[in-house]
Amino acid sequence: MWGRYTQAYELLNLGVLLYKQGELKESLEVFREALQVSRKIAGDPQDSLIDSIYHVAKLLVVMGDADSAVPLLREALSVSIEANGKDHEDTLLCARTLMLQDQGELDGAEALHREALEGRRETLGDRHPDTLTTVNNLGTLLQDQGDLDGAEALYREALGARRETLGDRHPDTLTSINNLGTLLEDRGDLDSAEALYCEALGARRETLGDRHSDTLTSINNLGTLLKAKGDLDGAEALYCEALGARRETLGDRHSDTLTSINNLGLLLKDQGRLGDAITLFREELEGCREMLGDRHPSTLTLINNLGTLLKDQGDLDGAEALYCEALGARRETLGDRHPDTLTSINNLGTLLKAKGDLDGAEALYCEALEARRETLGDRHPGTLTSINNLGLLLKAKGDLDSAEMLLREALEARRETLGDRHPSTLTSIYNLGLLLKAKGDLDSAEMLLREALEAKRETLGDRHSDTLTSIYNLGTLLQDQGRLGDAITLFREALEGRRETLGDRHSDTLTTVNNLGTLLQDQGDLDGAEALYCEALGARRETLGDRHPDTLTSINNLGTLLQDRGDLDSAEALYCEALGARRKTLGDRHSDTLTSINNLGTLLKAKGDLDGAEALYCEALGARRETLGDRHSDTLTSINNLGLLLKDQGRLGDAITLFREELEGCREMLGDRHPSTLTLINNLGTLLKDQGDLDGAEALYCEALGARRETLGDRHPDTLTSINNLGTLLKAKGDLDGAEALYCEALEARRETLGDRHPGTLTSVNNLGFLLHAKGDLDGAEALYCEALGARRETLGDRHPGTLTSIYNLGLLLQDQGRLGDAITLFREELEGCAARYGEGHEETQSSARNLAALLKKAGRQRQADEIAATYGV
Repeated sequence: MWGRYTQAYELLNLGVLLYKQGELKESLEVFREALQVSRKIAGDPQDSLIDSIYHVAKLLVVMGDADSAVPLLREALSVSIEANGKDHEDTLLCARTLMLQDQGELDGAEALHREALEGRRETLGDRHPDTLTTVNNLGTLLQDQGDLDGAEALYREALGARRETLGDRHPDTLTSINNLGTLLEDRGDLDSAEALYCEALGARRETLGDRHSDTLTSINNLGTLLKAKGDLDGAEALYCEALGARRETLGDRHSDTLTSINNLGLLLKDQGRLGDAITLFREELEGCREMLGDRHPSTLTLINNLGTLLKDQGDLDGAEALYCEALGARRETLGDRHPDTLTSINNLGTLLKAKGDLDGAEALYCEALEARRETLGDRHPGTLTSINNLGLLLKAKGDLDSAEMLLREALEARRETLGDRHPSTLTSIYNLGLLLKAKGDLDSAEMLLREALEAKRETLGDRHSDTLTSIYNLGTLLQDQGRLGDAITLFREALEGRRETLGDRHSDTLTTVNNLGTLLQDQGDLDGAEALYCEALGARRETLGDRHPDTLTSINNLGTLLQDRGDLDSAEALYCEALGARRKTLGDRHSDTLTSINNLGTLLKAKGDLDGAEALYCEALGARRETLGDRHSDTLTSINNLGLLLKDQGRLGDAITLFREELEGCREMLGDRHPSTLTLINNLGTLLKDQGDLDGAEALYCEALGARRETLGDRHPDTLTSINNLGTLLKAKGDLDGAEALYCEALEARRETLGDRHPGTLTSVNNLGFLLHAKGDLDGAEALYCEALGARRETLGDRHPGTLTSIYNLGLLLQDQGRLGDAITLFREELEGCAARYGEGHEETQSSARNLAALLKKAGRQRQADEIAATYGV
């Protein structure tokens, strides 16, 4: 008997060695051989049988065959109960392991632990070491079940008793300190967790030394906690200490060393030092492949993490190759339902989403979610992550109702299991808030985003990266609500915090720089916006390269700014660079590529190349219909762009047909009050006005204005656009007093919310001036025209289309006042500006030449009129 007993344990030791080398199948064969030997041992002891069954079952779990593992774990539990009793550590270990693989065993495992605890309290007392071990184990079981309150009570009991009976420096006491710290970290109480981690680390340094494995575990735990709190420098120092010690004591290829490499690499990534992180991971992956093989779990983890880094660096093809390798290997060695396989499925889905393959991403997300619901249950953190991912994917595809249902499920479950302040709960609050924002429910969105921000300020502090992200997100919402001043205040706070904590070149800092530039651009501060855009673009070219998605975003943004400033040639060069790079790196159907196509089309339209613009708009619309469907917001944007172009080409009937079709679908899918619906209503009204159907246009303008006043308020930019449009319609119908009242309301609100120099304000100044001109109030009109022209010269330059419009309007007014010489001077300037901007043959230039020639002839300057006519061929 003893020979077989010895043989069984020799086989078990060999199996463990093979497992550590990554030879999972060979290890399983050896464990099964040990099990066969152990079954032949008659009588006691039963240790080898229990250990053999347990090792076979655990390896089956690792390989993804939980179905085969569960009966074995039940057998091991039964044998251990019979041989050792219900309160033996082997019995409880089997029960916990069985519970983790079979959710139906939760109650049984908990009952067994509680029975063992009750027995030990009765026979040994509450303070006995064995009793406290069972208290701790039951706490771990409850934590795994998500019962954080129950787990915390038990951890605190064990810690209190161990402090009292064993002292603060005993290894068991330090284990309890660490366990309570991990639980508090899971609950989001980072300050209390930090205090415990520091205590454990200090004690272990003192009693065990700086190089002991337990000390290094504490160093790593504290580093992870500091990283979660946003103290990246402090975390880096600890991670480097742990890595150096593990390299020295364990070697470069030990699993603990690889864990430290992984931790430091991910930290470098969070610091924006992607090149350093990739170098570290490539070095370790090469060694891991050599020492452990391509299929070892540690190798596959490194492959996955390196793929994530390449994705963040913009190398989507390189990332996809690694993700596919990891997924293929995990499906083969672990099975389709193993947690690591599901992580790979999720990662590949995220990559496909980034590449614009939303259908492929959806298929993977659905697979992961179905498997996690089945194996982990609906409330498990992994399941909730899958629910969240699928919800965000459906949002990206435009299925907002289905997305809302999933995001609400995730939030409700996280509030219930983790509490309102947990980081994951706050992520769900944020995601649902953005979804409601996309659906046009800005008030509900604001309530959620403010809740998330308040909680992050309270639990993480004002300078934590997650807090700064929440500050920025609330700022974007306020921006959409037209509260630009409040939004700028938040954006500046976020930028200041990121410059201070992350540095000027970190990716998050540059994102904030870019976004503050966008806000300043929307507010009309083009100089401030250009400075920020140039800063972001220069830093991104230097740190990420010319083809990285973030760099291309900066190129695109600077292009839009230059377009707004009237520098169309420079804007076109940037748009073409961005489009070329996106076609090459992302493909013709990716959402970012289609955005570039749309932007270039808009630029060509502004330059008068309507045919070139139409080709691009049609390409974007066709691709969006195919990839996103007819009702997605991006598709509706493309329809709107093409419809407005058809209008500019004089093809009003085609444009109206297009808009009516989409408006019907938009009302059906999004409702009558959604921002996208109201935009379409407004645009269709403009088309009907241009076609001469003033009554039909008025009905649509009134509907849009009423809904925007109700949902957005009287001061929102979209509401003011509707006020302006209705004013223009009333003017066209001859109701000048009604038009004046609306123009005055729009101008007053824009002066108050946007300032006197904002392009929107100057449009209102110009419109009111034009209305007073039509009413015969030439002095009032002149004052407004002069204000608009002065501000546009100052903010946009002399050759911007808006400036040229103001020059023409003032010249026309001077002509009506009989001041022909002054009018001729302005008309000449406008003609020269149009020729320089558009070319002599452009319709705008030709119209200006005809106007100047007519004015010269009226002033008795026939020779000059003839020269103009001959020069421009009019």
